[in-house]
Amino acid sequence: MEGFRRLIIVLVLIFCDFSVMPIGCIEMPPEPTKLNCSDSSVSFRQGSLSGNVTASKDGPNLRIKIKSKVAWNSSTNPSDCGSKEDNATKGPVLTTTVEKGGKGEKGEKGEKGERGEKGENGEKGERGEKGSLGSRGLDGAKGDKGVMGSPGNIGLTGPKGDKGDTGEQGPKGENGKDCEGLSAAESGLNNVGSKSMPAYTCSSIPDDGSFYINPSRSFEVNCEGYKTCIKLPDRLRSSNFNTSAYEFKDKKGFWLSTLGFTVKKLYDQDFSRLLYLMTKSEGFQLTMKYHCFNSPVESLRIMTWNGNIISNISSPKTPIKFVIPEKSNGCKDAKKNELKSSTIEIESDITSYLPVDFYLGDIIGDTIQKVYIELTSLCFK
Repeated sequence: MEGFRRLIIVLVLIFCDFSVMPIGCIEMPPEPTKLNCSDSSVSFRQGSLSGNVTASKDGPNLRIKIKSKVAWNSSTNPSDCGSKEDNATKGPVLTTTVEKGGKGEKGEKGEKGERGEKGENGEKGERGEKGSLGSRGLDGAKGDKGVMGSPGNIGLTGPKGDKGDTGEQGPKGENGKDCEGLSAAESGLNNVGSKSMPAYTCSSIPDDGSFYINPSRSFEVNCEGYKTCIKLPDRLRSSNFNTSAYEFKDKKGFWLSTLGFTVKKLYDQDFSRLLYLMTKSEGFQLTMKYHCFNSPVESLRIMTWNGNIISNISSPKTPIKFVIPEKSNGCKDAKKNELKSSTIEIESDITSYLPVDFYLGDIIGDTIQKVYIELTSLCFK
């Protein structure tokens, strides 16, 4: 019987684990074998012994039912597996329970498996945090030469230089002519300030009147108490205001230069003369007339030669301002369809604050408005 029991255990092991079939008698330990199978049934034949085995789960254990086609008893030789007749009578039914065994020992480390196939691309990760500032890169190659820039603004007037050395005595002049009835500049009296001996500025001419300055390229000016004032033509009369004025309506605030105004039209002077006076002087006094027709002057802004914007209120950025005397502010409340004017005065110790453009911000709907700005006085100190 013990031999038959061991045979059945072998068959169950083969059935549950699908191992290779055993050949001959296999010695098995007398203790219950640990199995873990699902419900199944299999036929067997070992020598003259045949039958079938049914295995089913019983909780954590395995119940095995054996039906054989031969009779067996306890005297059966366990080592003689093939001594019974095939046509023997049907044998008894054996039912046994195989208990679940405990946890086995840890097996040996397996061999390294083959390299798996490449997996699919994963999802795009979240944007990382901003990295720290990198180190400075290598210096690049020298760039091409750039195009020539536009002329810059005129610099500030430098300090007055030291008095020069006395020059050598010049050659004897020709006999003089009768100077009666000529101006000081024309007659050459006192020499300095005449056309033949222009002064640098009026600061070296004690008298008031018309004189010549700039020894390298002389031009005529008016000297008024050591101030050098440019000569201005009497350009505007009320009769020709309509032909000289700038007309506009239905506009937002704008610069007068957008309607054709230019610095040349304001000063009516050669730029070289203005630049000479700006570099030789320590300030200026300027007076203009703002001629208006339905155009108030309250929102007027002025752009200066050095690019600053000034108004009738000074600020830390633009410490100078223009002044409109109350008694001569006819454009303060411009009446409809009436020609008026306001006087604008500017004084500064920096000659680069001379005006070059005007911003008009007082626009009255679709009413026709006209403006003309006339320079009436410009003196350099």
